[in-house]
Amino acid sequence: MSSRKAHKGSIRKTLLLWLLIPLVCLCSLSAFVAYRLAEKFANESYDRLLLKSAESIASRLGRNEAGVVVVDLPRAAQAILRHNLKDEFYYQIADSYGHRLTGDAILPLPQDVSDAGPRFKYVEIDGQQIRTCRISVAVSPSDDIIWVQVAESLNNRHRFLEQIFLSILAPQLMLVLLASLSVWLGVKHGLDPLERLGNLLKSRGELDLSPVEIGETPAELEPVSTALNKLFANANNHIHLQRQFIGNAAHQLRTPVTALKTYVDYAERIKDTEKDTLDTVLKQMSEASSRVAHMVNRLLSLARSEEHDRKDIENMDLTEAVNDAASNVVHEALSRGVNMEFDLPETPVMVRADRGDVVEMLTNLFDNAIRYTAPKGFVEVKIEQGEQTTLTVADNGPGIADSEKEKVFQRFYRIPGTNGSGCGLGLSIVGEVASTNDANVDVLDRPDGGTIFRVIFPAVTNNAE
Repeated sequence: MSSRKAHKGSIRKTLLLWLLIPLVCLCSLSAFVAYRLAEKFANESYDRLLLKSAESIASRLGRNEAGVVVVDLPRAAQAILRHNLKDEFYYQIADSYGHRLTGDAILPLPQDVSDAGPRFKYVEIDGQQIRTCRISVAVSPSDDIIWVQVAESLNNRHRFLEQIFLSILAPQLMLVLLASLSVWLGVKHGLDPLERLGNLLKSRGELDLSPVEIGETPAELEPVSTALNKLFANANNHIHLQRQFIGNAAHQLRTPVTALKTYVDYAERIKDTEKDTLDTVLKQMSEASSRVAHMVNRLLSLARSEEHDRKDIENMDLTEAVNDAASNVVHEALSRGVNMEFDLPETPVMVRADRGDVVEMLTNLFDNAIRYTAPKGFVEVKIEQGEQTTLTVADNGPGIADSEKEKVFQRFYRIPGTNGSGCGLGLSIVGEVASTNDANVDVLDRPDGGTIFRVIFPAVTNNAE
């Protein structure tokens, strides 16, 4: 389920969303701010015109012989004020007592007369919103305040605002479209190496583990390409080792199996005529079957060591593992007359490793020492504690030349001239187990002749679980 959900994600979609959504938001915010600024500019422009209209009317105010305020506003002058056919224009003259002297009665009389300066506000007349401008003047020879109020509807203002907004919006939309196209092309170009990598992997054969070459690799894709090539190289090397292992195993098994089949066929022929010889043949059959069983067991042990799971690593007592491994080879030691000596601490020796792996490793070390030690020889097992725990397995056998010490850990490798009945897998298992449990194993010369195998385990930390 989780893999299906992960597959639904799209890098291209994510990049486009993260790039285009902020771009659209920024452009929308820019358009909104521009509209507000345009609205402010339009209102200020039309308010100045409205103020000039009020000042024009105020300039034509006077008093007659009776001292009554009159306005000299002939029809021609009114036509100039009302020249805009798309908006309604109103004016009104009122005295300081709030009485309308002349003008349009539809306009509300001035309410707040404390502010003598120009004052603009919106009012509603017959369901239509209009903009008003009020100024105060003194008509000589009296000092009484006369209020001049003019107003107009908002049709032209709204149209002017629409024109400004459209002149701003059109370039913004064009910018968004061009930027979106640029982002899409940039994302597509940026993801082309991934597309090439995917197509290259799809076109490869099932067994093609050659390095991936996608041409000019971006820096961000370099770790992926490097990791893939490393993975392919490891897989190719592992397959090569497995094929080599299978070939060697088949070759090693062929000889004892063929010999066993020959002995069986020969025993069938002589079972009724040469009963004395039959006992010898049966003994040889038993030895051949033992060699086959020994090799099969070693192959299974090696396979288990390769499938090691680090979850099984825990704190374990090394002395118990030594005792368990010794019980596995005690019969072989007694049959060969090899004396096994143990120098172990009386208290538990804790190391961090897989218990089953360590028992298998020690069993192979003990078995190897027993097989290649002369009859009546000895094998000495010793544990030493310090910053690290060291286990040594010493024997008084023929020893190992320096040139052969690294080779003995190779699979199916046997030192030339060796007469033992081994199959060349025991020490390979030792090397595999030591590596997977973070231990080191090396081969030393015993001063008095023979070989010492030394295994060093890492120190157990306090926080190890």
